[in-house]
Formats: sequence, structure tokens, C-alpha cells
Amino acid sequence: MAEPTTPAGEPTGDGGLPAGPSVDEPTTAASRAREKPVLLEPPTDAELAATGEPTLDEVHAAASGTRADAASAGDAEAVRPTGTGTEAARPADTEFVRPATGTVPPESATAVQPVVAEPAPPAPAQAQPVVGPAAESAPPPVRHGNRLVGTAWVLLAAGLFQAVFFGLNALVVLTFVGPAAIASQVQQVAQTALAWLPVLLFFLFFELTVLLFNRAGRFAYVVASLVVGIIVYVGTVLLYSLIVQHTLGDSNTLAQTFLNWEFIIIGLAAREVMLWTGIAIGSRGIRVRRRDSEALKRYDAEVADARD
Repeated sequence: MAEPTTPAGEPTGDGGLPAGPSVDEPTTAASRAREKPVLLEPPTDAELAATGEPTLDEVHAAASGTRADAASAGDAEAVRPTGTGTEAARPADTEFVRPATGTVPPESATAVQPVVAEPAPPAPAQAQPVVGPAAESAPPPVRHGNRLVGTAWVLLAAGLFQAVFFGLNALVVLTFVGPAAIASQVQQVAQTALAWLPVLLFFLFFELTVLLFNRAGRFAYVVASLVVGIIVYVGTVLLYSLIVQHTLGDSNTLAQTFLNWEFIIIGLAAREVMLWTGIAIGSRGIRVRRRDSEALKRYDAEVADARD
């Protein structure tokens, strides 16, 4: 029997058999089909748009935030759009077969249903307290003083003091001498320093009291009127002696000057005029304090309400 010949140039295997295809290697198309699964390739966006079906991007966008279970999430991961949005990621050993145009696989169309999430209602805005530019930027109420009005009262009181002083002089002369001596007495007083020195002292010390007390009440001016009356009386006696007599003299002369009825009238007139005008100034000072206190309370209440 003739031995089988080996074609030239072909290697032989063990035992002289010709080298052929490996037993493990598939040699037919059927075997390759069995080893490599064939899947339907999903349709493109243009094909889905032609059939009126939602695209994969639209399905994933609608269902990305509304999946209720892990199964839906797994289905969405099975079909993930690529960078272009028209092809799905495919394994290396999977063959895709595109279906006929106009048909959509039921799996891709019904795997995930788009669910539109209802927007959450906006949270109600809470009213914030106004404590910056509206409340605290408003300056506190200004405290009002009584010095300006008190000065006006002092000027009026100085005029009243001058009239009362001359009136008391005329009354004393009328009582002890008679009406014929009233004109000469008034004329004599007007020609001396008594015409302006007591008024000047009264105005200066009364004005100083108003500036110091400012918004003080009536009681403060009642007490101050006694002090100012004494100061005007003593000051007039001393300054008159220095101006007219150019000396205070001895103790007897000075005592007689202090006991002169004209100087006593000066002290009494100064005290009475300042007493009644001071009561008017003190009454206004009380009203000013009350208004300022009420305005400050209202301001504090408004600031407290704005901060609450």
C-alpha cells in the first residue's frame, strides 16, 4: 500500500500526520454564531424620531432622577449613550444587528417609562426683622433744652424788675412823704447808679441760674430766687458804695447803707420777680423733660419691635 504523501512545504505533525486546524478552533460559521451572541443594535435617534418614539437620551434624562428601585437603575445602565448620544456602549464580543427601518425593539421602548417629577413647592419666605438701615439707622430723639426760652424769660424779668423797683420807690414815697415827692424821687433814682446797677446784677445772676439749671423744675427756681435776691441786694450795696462814695467806709456807715430802704427794695424786687418768672421757666422745663422722656420711650419701643 502506498503511503500518503505530504505536500511539499507543509509541515507535519506528530506521527507524520499533516498539520491541520486545531481541534479547539471553530471552523464553521455556525460554531462562530454559537460562541458570539447576536444582539439587536438599538435604533439611532433619527430612526426613533421618524417613528415618534422617545430617544434614549430623552428616556434617560426623564428617568434619571425618578427610578424607584435598583432594577430600573440596572436597565438604564444596560443602555448608556456614547459621547454622540446615538450609539450605545457595546461589549467587545457582542455583534449587533440593526433591525429594519421603522421598527423599534419592544425592550428599548418599554424598558423605562419617563416619569416627570413634580417641582417641590417653594418654601415660604420668612419676614426678616428690620434692624439695619431702617431701624437702627434712625438717630435717637434729640434732647431739647430750656436755655433759649429761659433767656427770653430773663430779659422779660429784667424789664419787670426795673419797673417793680421804680414802682416800689414811688409807693414808699407816696406812703411816707406824699404824692408831690414821687416825681423828684423817681428822677433822683434815675440819675444815680441805682438806675442800671441792680438791673445788671439781676440779669447776670438770673441768666447764670438758667444756664446752670436748664430743664430744672419749679422748686429749683424758688430756692434760687432767694439766693439771687440776696446776691443782688448785697452786690448793689457794695458796688454802689465803691462807685458813688469810692470807699466802703467804716462798719457803721456800711451798716447804714445796708439798712437803707432803697437797697432793701432792690433785694425784695429781685427775689419776687425771679420767683414768678422762675416758676414759669421751671414749668416749661418739666414739660420739656416729659416730652423728651416720651420720645425716648417710643424710640426704644420701635427699636425693640424691629429686633423681635
